[in-house]
Amino acid sequence: MRIHRSHMRLAAVLVTMIWSSCAYGQQGSVSGYVVDQEGKPLPGIIVQLVRVAVGQHFEAKTDRNGDYFHADLPGGEYELTMVRDGHSFTLPTRLGPVGPVIEVDGTIQTTYTINEVTVNFDLRQLAAYDIEQQKRIRLEDLKIPRKARDEFKRAFDAKDDVETAKRHLEKAIEIAPNYEEALNNLGTICYRTQRYSEAALLFERALNTHPRSIVARLNLATALLQLKQYERAAKENLAVLESHPNEDIAHAQAGIALLHIGRFDEAISHLDRAKQLDPSSALAPGYVLATLYDDLGRDDDAIAEFANFLKDNPRYSGRSDVEYRIDQLCERHAGKGDAPVSCVSRAR
Repeated sequence: MRIHRSHMRLAAVLVTMIWSSCAYGQQGSVSGYVVDQEGKPLPGIIVQLVRVAVGQHFEAKTDRNGDYFHADLPGGEYELTMVRDGHSFTLPTRLGPVGPVIEVDGTIQTTYTINEVTVNFDLRQLAAYDIEQQKRIRLEDLKIPRKARDEFKRAFDAKDDVETAKRHLEKAIEIAPNYEEALNNLGTICYRTQRYSEAALLFERALNTHPRSIVARLNLATALLQLKQYERAAKENLAVLESHPNEDIAHAQAGIALLHIGRFDEAISHLDRAKQLDPSSALAPGYVLATLYDDLGRDDDAIAEFANFLKDNPRYSGRSDVEYRIDQLCERHAGKGDAPVSCVSRAR
């Protein structure tokens, strides 16, 4: 078995809120939990989801752990409502336009859209409001002071001026230390300027504040990959997959982390699943999988995966390098009478 770690492509994805792009044509999901005034889960609660623009109604029911989930939702503005003891609690959210930055080997940047949001009904906070006087509760009003939200808006307005955006985000966090969106965005700025340790600390703060935040956990895992903390990166991505088993980013990143700690069978399984979910992902799980097969001496599998990767990514900038690698693998078997099937078909 030949393992050359330098061949392994370190790919990472970063999810951020400020540098975003709309994706209203895509399907997405909303999940969350419902807990009572003592923090105990409330099972059997119906959560109504209304797509505001067209009045389209959906509903989800909490399980025994108080969790709810609804997939295949069209993008747009939503209002989520649940009723408890005769009181109606309504929280708004927007599904779709969360755009991250993706970096592969620290050089390639593109855009990926994630359509998953989390909305939690925590009656420890909601019950403190006069429901009779305020029928519609704004989620941001529950936790974040107006001054902090104003600083966040200024950061958004200054998104093309990184230093200015950074200063406003730091002010927002100074005012509201548990401001998840501000923590994630400041972490993103640190990540993009290769300050990975600072980014990881900010993402970890966001996750500690909101333990069910998929965005914060994926961001933390991404930074950990760059820091080569592969055990922790694998743990965070696998934690995402416990609640979101079809999250291709988590599968891809788990595969990358696992291969670096020698858990090759698990790495293959996750990379293969990531490739199935999104074969043209900028994380290039098919390429990483092919490289792993090559390093494990599974030449036929490597050739087939490299060929499939080129098929799924016809505009890949390194196409000539991949083709050269396929040719090298085929030449290794030339004249031995055991040429892989992929090489035979390629020669034709």
